[in-house]
Amino acid sequence: MNGPLVEMVGVSKTLGDRTVLQQVDFVVQPGEVVGIIGANGSGKTTLLRLLAGLLYADAGEVRVGGVRVAPGMWGRMPTQIGVLIESPGFLPQFSGLQNLLFLAGIRRMIGRSAVAEHMAHWGLDPANRQAVRKYSLGMRQRLGLTQAVMESPRVLLLDEPTNSLDHAGVRVLGEMLPAVSVHGVATVLVSHVMEDINGWCDRVFRLDGGTLTVVRTARDRAWRVVLHRWADMERVSDVFQALRVVDPAADGPAVVGTGPWTDEAELMVVLKQRGVDVLAVEAVRS
Repeated sequence: MNGPLVEMVGVSKTLGDRTVLQQVDFVVQPGEVVGIIGANGSGKTTLLRLLAGLLYADAGEVRVGGVRVAPGMWGRMPTQIGVLIESPGFLPQFSGLQNLLFLAGIRRMIGRSAVAEHMAHWGLDPANRQAVRKYSLGMRQRLGLTQAVMESPRVLLLDEPTNSLDHAGVRVLGEMLPAVSVHGVATVLVSHVMEDINGWCDRVFRLDGGTLTVVRTARDRAWRVVLHRWADMERVSDVFQALRVVDPAADGPAVVGTGPWTDEAELMVVLKQRGVDVLAVEAVRS
């Protein structure tokens, strides 16, 4: 579809006597990975529940896949979404494969072989007959992520996706996100720790006191800057979010820093405005 896959316009939500969300505007385009950070209890999970159709807004409008999420006899639940909210819940007496087959049987979009393939991709053995109640927390999280992505949703809503994952699991998650983005999937990640999701996100927001504010609007990149003289080091350190000195170039000291500039020319303008005498600027290719 053309246009955003996720939209919240003027959304407010009260739970009991507490205003959890207040006039929230939020958009995610196809292929974007957008992060929301905030303290525990800040309303991040409530926001995901609204997008998933598990709660409804008191005011404003929620649209997923171009369709308004609304309650009532003529209400609509969002479709083609993959969701992992809070702790994954499964039937504890059945194996991981059995649980996923039960879920796959609802819409009959994929069969047993595809389910088993997705499990293996996430490091789970589909032949393992162990009941889910005996799974470790990490295995449960992998199973939850498997069910969220196995039917190739257009929208992914992931709540604290790195919870209980080891390094291998985090690596699989980090490989999966850009892979699905290429196919136009819109992804919303929420976490109470920015470092857990920041590197995967195109944009990041903070939820605090019911209000959503911008943390950054572009993906940070690494830049190598060659300075004319060491005296400019203090000025250049004010420009970058993170900075380290690297092996000096033939013509002068060199540093590498991160920031959201789109190209070398844009960064060069910023550096010159700060009075930094620059010999060369280049993006660092990963």
